Amino acid sequence: MRDSAQVKISHCAVTKSSSAGILLSNSLVVIESCVIQGNSTQGIVVAFNSEATLKGNTITENGKAGVEVKGSQAVLERNIVQHNKGCGVKADPDSTVSGRDNSVVYNGGEDLCGVSRAIQEREPPPAPLNLRVTPEDWTNDPITVDWDNPEDVSGIVAYWYKIGAVPRSSNDGIRKEISEKPLTLPKPFEGEQPIYIWLEDGLGNKSHENRAQGTYRFDKTPPRIAYILDPKPNEHGWNNTAVTVRAECQDALSGVASCPEPVTLTEEGVHKITLRARDNAGNTREETVTVRLDRTPPTGSLLINQGASPTAWKGVTLSISAQDEGSGAYQMRLSNDGRSWTEWEPLREKRLWDLTDPAYGGNPDLGTKTVYLQLRDRAGNVSDPIAAQIELVQPKEVRVPEDFPTIAEALEAIVPGDTVSVAPGTYRESLLIRKAVTLKARKPVPVEAPFPPISGSRDSARASLSPINGAMPRWSKTPRTTSPPLPPSSLTTAAG
Repeated sequence: MRDSAQVKISHCAVTKSSSAGILLSNSLVVIESCVIQGNSTQGIVVAFNSEATLKGNTITENGKAGVEVKGSQAVLERNIVQHNKGCGVKADPDSTVSGRDNSVVYNGGEDLCGVSRAIQEREPPPAPLNLRVTPEDWTNDPITVDWDNPEDVSGIVAYWYKIGAVPRSSNDGIRKEISEKPLTLPKPFEGEQPIYIWLEDGLGNKSHENRAQGTYRFDKTPPRIAYILDPKPNEHGWNNTAVTVRAECQDALSGVASCPEPVTLTEEGVHKITLRARDNAGNTREETVTVRLDRTPPTGSLLINQGASPTAWKGVTLSISAQDEGSGAYQMRLSNDGRSWTEWEPLREKRLWDLTDPAYGGNPDLGTKTVYLQLRDRAGNVSDPIAAQIELVQPKEVRVPEDFPTIAEALEAIVPGDTVSVAPGTYRESLLIRKAVTLKARKPVPVEAPFPPISGSRDSARASLSPINGAMPRWSKTPRTTSPPLPPSSLTTAAG
């Protein structure tokens, strides 16, 4: 266009020309809202004292400069001058180029050649539009943040974000290329957190003031579970009544979505209960509770002197057995009347007992004596009294050889507490004494004789045979591991 004045060109498209797209020479022209693209040389040439006003044009992909000014004046406003092979806007020293809010970027040469940067766009992009946080509710999955980009003459090339606190400057955040949109946060800070997004254009313009704000809710921590056993187990970890398991759940972030209902156990045995809690973000936690329940008392048996009867001696040996398939029997107590009991003591198979002890309901009267046993298991169950009886008779005396020809026969015939009176003489016998008896002679004769087992052991003892009217034998026990029958020996007694 040559020697033209007051010409306006608008809403045009000039493409693929073999030379410049538009050439102005000695002209006064306004070019507005045109597309100047793909021409062999310059997009627009303003030359030879021309005056041109360029507004809102897209000048791109031309073979040389997007806009070249030679010895002329040009005013540029809101133009996009990008991806040209030469300079974006070029001017010689005899030219004047002014304007504002142009996007001159991504050109093959310098974006501005001989032109002040004042013509470039300085306004930062507007805030993102329609900011969306997915999911909106509490989650333990990655967070996605997306939005719509606003229009910007230089194009949106990057975005910035910050979590938690309001950004204090345009660089107070993390920068990502716009190709990395939407923003994915695989493991963000937990809790209900604000997130701020602001944009950067092709000229590097950005402002944290032009930001959009959203809120995400992220919880990766499982809820807590505490449980109560009602009633509490005893010191051995057992219960003997129905047990209710109550769970208490807490979650400081998203809150508890589900907590186990109370469970009541009535069947005996060792139970494993799994408690499972879930929060509103989908996190779960499991706790296993062990409940030991035994409601059945132990059973057992009681023998006095291995079931032998009667006895003339108040001291007896109790044989005790116990069975408990649950928590196991472990304590016992004894009584002579079923009312006055010993303290609970460890369970054992053998126990020496006094049939007449008044502290536990005994008396010295002769006749049928009853011993009562109670067993207790680790769950606290107590058996009904288990009773055994024996006849307590008046001690009697038998004589050797008047009543029995040998001492062994006399010992076999008597009961505990009786007396064997031995006449003077020589007796060659093997004696194994298993009863609490008294041996008497007319004159003391030292003798080595077995002593009856005490509390399950076997002992030997030394006895002195006293005259009939003397005191009971005195025994000094010497424990040993085995008690084979003594070899035949001579027991000599003599009168006077």
